[in-house]
Amino acid sequence: GTSSVSVTYSKTELMGRSSSINGLRPEVIQAFFSMKAAAETDGFILNAVSGYRPFNRQLDIWNDKFASFSGTDQEKATKTAEFSAVPGMSRHHWGTEIDINSVDPSYWQNNVALYEWLVENAPTYGFCQPYDEDRGVVKIEQWHWSYKPISKQLTQQYSNTINAQDIAGLGISGESTIVSNFDFYKRGSISDINPDCLS
Repeated sequence: GTSSVSVTYSKTELMGRSSSINGLRPEVIQAFFSMKAAAETDGFILNAVSGYRPFNRQLDIWNDKFASFSGTDQEKATKTAEFSAVPGMSRHHWGTEIDINSVDPSYWQNNVALYEWLVENAPTYGFCQPYDEDRGVVKIEQWHWSYKPISKQLTQQYSNTINAQDIAGLGISGESTIVSNFDFYKRGSISDINPDCLS
């Protein structure tokens, strides 16, 4: 169901550091299973390969990827952010985001019909694709789908609430670069997304 109830989320919830969220939200799971059943009827298999991700998990992913690149901190942060959000800035912290089937772009080059099915049908179940084109920070992610009835409000609140001080001192590799370009990374990960996810 679509929820128009206004909920105020804490900074810890918005940043994946709250113990009150520890998985996908029930509404999101329900909507995904409905969409999965519809896809199966049309001959497509949908599996969630990643959903909720707490801050510490995102921190491990970010720091590992960051360390694997060479160059200045700025260059490494730019490269890492193409497919992994800064910890505390990931939409996966919210329990509203699902990565479907594979996070490998080549998988989607080989499964165009599945992607087209999602584009056409996912909105019926409340899902939108936040990173549908390269807007300068995050590359296209055909696999990442967001449950808009809840994530729309989270997007707004995150944009209005979280600032550079909130991510300082949390052990994020390249912290000084991220803090000094905070709005750039925040917009790129959170709000500069597919307009369908915001309307």
